[in-house]
Amino acid sequence: NEKDMDSHLAWLESMANQYNICTPSSNYHVQEIKNMILLSKFICNAALNRKESLGAHFREDFSEPAKELRHSVVSVK
Repeated sequence: NEKDMDSHLAWLESMANQYNICTPSSNYHVQEIKNMILLSKFICNAALNRKESLGAHFREDFSEPAKELRHSVVSVK
């Protein structure tokens, strides 16, 4: 739900500040952590901006698929 994702995004932002993700690191492991934090922020923002549930993406606060996207659901028999 939006409240939980906002909370996670705030935590990720604090981690981004702690690791100073905008500055490259010569330490491979530190750079991997920075990359994971950055990717996590992208994923969390994408999930937060998606106001529907569809496929593996489920939101408690938007439990039904958006009506305008129902035409794009594919099923295999």
